[in-house]
Amino acid sequence: ATFLEVELANDSVKYPAKLKAVGHECDLAMLEVEDPAFWEKTAALKMGETPRQMQKVAVHGFPIGGEGYCVTTGK
Repeated sequence: ATFLEVELANDSVKYPAKLKAVGHECDLAMLEVEDPAFWEKTAALKMGETPRQMQKVAVHGFPIGGEGYCVTTGK
């Protein structure tokens, strides 16, 4: 992509974003939004402990090419 925009859930405002890094093997991209108005509408995510081996975990996000929210569980 040559131009990226992001939007928050339940908000129709689109904010320009810059691509900082891409991990093709894990379908992950790191984006940066510089507009302070975007960050005023968000809250920091509190990180928990690192999962133990064989501990049940849930991954929340959007599947490749999808627009719907998805939850996957496993261990």
